[in-house]
Amino acid sequence: MKKAPAWVTALMLMCFLAGADASGAAGFPEKPIKVVTPFTPGSAPDVYTRALASEMSKAAGVPVVVENRPGGSSGIAA
Repeated sequence: MKKAPAWVTALMLMCFLAGADASGAAGFPEKPIKVVTPFTPGSAPDVYTRALASEMSKAAGVPVVVENRPGGSSGIAA
């Protein structure tokens, strides 16, 4: 197998680094965050998830919504 010339490798590296800036992710997250839990409302995992969502909301500055989807051996929420 032939090795790529050095200029091709350098060109590929420059293209990769040019697209690697984080300016597109500056406004993340803009929409509310939805956390899906496979447990019924009021259960211990649900209470824990809601407490975690409250802290996540404070840290991210956007609402964090907890959605319960019980059933199907927890496969529905997966």
